[in-house]
Amino acid sequence: MLAKLPAFGRGARRVVARSALCAALLPGCGGGGGGGVTAPPPPAGPPAPVTIVVDEGSRSLSSRFITWHGFLTTRPGELRVTVDWTSPGNNLDVFLARGACDPDQLDAGVCIVMGTAESPTAKPETIVVPDAVQGLFTLFVVNLGATTETFSYRATVTYTPAATTEPGLMR
Repeated sequence: MLAKLPAFGRGARRVVARSALCAALLPGCGGGGGGGVTAPPPPAGPPAPVTIVVDEGSRSLSSRFITWHGFLTTRPGELRVTVDWTSPGNNLDVFLARGACDPDQLDAGVCIVMGTAESPTAKPETIVVPDAVQGLFTLFVVNLGATTETFSYRATVTYTPAATTEPGLMR
């Protein structure tokens, strides 16, 4: 529907007439017809943390003996080592050292000990190193119980991946 325009001059009348025609014939021209330009999605939040298993296994350990095992981590992050065993009547203690280490070195105090779990009642035992670097670690398990024990261990690293951008977008 067109109304008579005030006297603006010939060029202004054409612009207004074309705009009115576009709005009437093409609802997608900003007339609320559902078309048009949509806003880009809001930027994503930080990436979610990722947990990877770096080592796991099981062993049998005689009473009053110690065993040790080296493993590698491939990235820095929170290192969590959990040791669980069969009999609640046995007490297993856990030590974690940075780098290569053996029981004699551990006993002499020359290993870089990152954590210990020595509770007489906790089962499982867990060591958490919040900001572990990547590299070699040595896990020690000591059976202070009265009988041979079977235990399992699991080492994980939790890290936050670097933020990525989509091609053509800048953050």
